[in-house]
Amino acid sequence: MWVIRVLSGAQAGQVFKLHDGTNIVGREPGCDVIIASGGVSKQHAKIDIYDDKIIITDLGSRNGTFVNGVKVQTIRLQGGEKVALHDVIIDVSKAPTANASFGRSGYPPGMAVGGPYQHGNAAYQYQPGYAPPAGAAPGPQAVHQPAGAPAYSAPAPAGPPTFVRLAQNYVEEIVLPGVYKLPELMEFRYVLAVFMGAFILFVTSLSAIPMMRILKASIEKESQRRALTIARTLAKVNRAPLMEGIESAISVEIASREPGVEKALIIDSVDGNIKAPASQAGQIPDLPFIHDARREGKEVVTQIDDDTIGALVPIEFYNAETGSQAVTAYAAVIYNMGSLAVDDARTLSLFIQTFFIALVVGSLLFFFLYKTIEFPLNSLNHQIDRALKENRDDLKTSYQFPVLQKLVSNINSALSRMGSDDSGAGRVIEHDRSSELSNLVQLMGFGCMGITAHDNMIQAVNPEFEARTGMHAQDLVFQTIEKINDQALRLNVADLIQRCSQAPHQIATNNLEIGGEIFEVAAQAVHGSQSIAYFLITLLPGQGGGGH
Repeated sequence: MWVIRVLSGAQAGQVFKLHDGTNIVGREPGCDVIIASGGVSKQHAKIDIYDDKIIITDLGSRNGTFVNGVKVQTIRLQGGEKVALHDVIIDVSKAPTANASFGRSGYPPGMAVGGPYQHGNAAYQYQPGYAPPAGAAPGPQAVHQPAGAPAYSAPAPAGPPTFVRLAQNYVEEIVLPGVYKLPELMEFRYVLAVFMGAFILFVTSLSAIPMMRILKASIEKESQRRALTIARTLAKVNRAPLMEGIESAISVEIASREPGVEKALIIDSVDGNIKAPASQAGQIPDLPFIHDARREGKEVVTQIDDDTIGALVPIEFYNAETGSQAVTAYAAVIYNMGSLAVDDARTLSLFIQTFFIALVVGSLLFFFLYKTIEFPLNSLNHQIDRALKENRDDLKTSYQFPVLQKLVSNINSALSRMGSDDSGAGRVIEHDRSSELSNLVQLMGFGCMGITAHDNMIQAVNPEFEARTGMHAQDLVFQTIEKINDQALRLNVADLIQRCSQAPHQIATNNLEIGGEIFEVAAQAVHGSQSIAYFLITLLPGQGGGGH
C-alpha cells in the first residue's frame, strides 16, 4: 500500500492512503487527496498506482509539479521522492507496515501522528520534511499526538437495513439498470425528452388539483354572495306589503327574473306556509334547508349540493300588537350556479391550459439542458482531435463536474503515454538530477550546498558547510536562498547565481568573511538537457587562511 505524507504547510504530518489506479491531488473537494493551499490548483496532479510502477503527472497546474526540485510533466517514481506542489512538499512512499489498517489520518491504529519510527536499534521521530529510512516501521509505542491531528476510530458495526438503504438498493439494482438501457435503444436526446415530458405531465397533473379546488371555492363564494343579495332584495321589496297586510301585493317576480334562480319564496314565520308565489300559497315547502334556516331566525346562506345554493333572509318590522320588532316572514332563494359551476369540461380546459404553459417552459429547459450536456463533449472531441494531430496532452474543461474532470485527466494520461513511448521521438525528457546534485555536494571536501536553477531552492547541504556557517541543513533544505539568515552570504549567493546564469561555463567567485575567516565563495552552473539544472556553491579557503 502506498501513501502520501504531507511534509510542509498547514497539513504537515497528515498521511493519505492511495488506492490502485488514478489518484487526483488538488485543493477542490472532489479530489482523492485534498491539499488546502492557495498555490495548489483545483486538480494539480495525478498519481497512477500500478502493480509494477507509480507515475505522477502534472494536470496543467498553474505553479507546476516538482520532483526532487525538478519540474516535471510525467515521471515514474521509485518511492521516497520529495514532490513539491508549489509551497507544499509531500512524499510518496510505502505504508509503514504491510498489513496495517489505516484510519482517517492514514496511520495505523495505535500509532499517533508524530510517533517514532523504529529501524533496527535506532528510533526516528517523524517530523515534517524528514523521511524515515527505507524499511522503517512504526515503533511499539506512540508518543505525543499533535493538536488537531485526526484520531483513528474503528468503523461502527453495520446495523439492520434501514428504509433509506433498502430504497437506495432498489433504485441502484433495479431502477437504474433499466434507465441506463434506454440510451442503447434510442438516441440520447430522445431519452432526455421522454424524462422531460414525464416531468411536465406529472407536475401539470399535480398542480391542476389544487388549482381546481381554489377555482371551485372561489365560484362557490361568489355564487353565495349573489344568492344572498337576491334574497335581501326580495325581502326589501315585500316588506311594505307585509307591514300593511296587503297579501295580494306580495310578489317574488323580481327574484324569479334573475339568472340562476330556481325558486323564490315568501315563507310565513309562524306556520311555515308559503305566502308567495300565489300558485303555491298555503303549501309547506319541501326543502329541509328552509325549515332548518327558520330556526336560526337570521340571514342564512349555505351550499345545498355541488350546484345549488340556498339563501334565507328574515323580514321584520314593528308589530303594534306586540309593541316590538318581530320577524313576520322570510324571503328564500334557491340559486343554481349553472354555467359558473366547475364541471368536467372546465376541469379539462384548465388542465390543457396548464399543460400547454408547462410544455413551453419545459421545452426551453430541455433545450438549455441538452446544450449544457452537449457542449463539453463537443469541446472535448475537438481537443482530442487537435491533441492527436499535434501530439499534445493538455486537454482541459472548465466545467465544475468531477466525473468529466476525471475523464479529461484520464484522457490526458493516455495521450501522455502514447507520446512517451520507448522510442521517445519528438519529446525531450528532463531526467531527475536531484540524486546527482546531493551526491556531488556530499563528495565535496569543502563546505558546499546545491541549489536548483528553476526555483533557487536549496536541495542539499554538506556537514562542512554547516560547520563553517553555523547553519543547520534542516533549516535550509527545501527552502529558497531568501531563507538564508546570514544577509552577507545570502546577497553573495544571489549575485553568484546571477553571474553564473549569464556566463554558465565560467566559475563565479566572491570573497566573504565568515566567522572571522576569509573564504572564497565559488559558484558553478551544471547543465541539464535543455538549460541549467542546478548550481554548486562552495566555500574555498581564502588568502586569509580560512578553512583547514
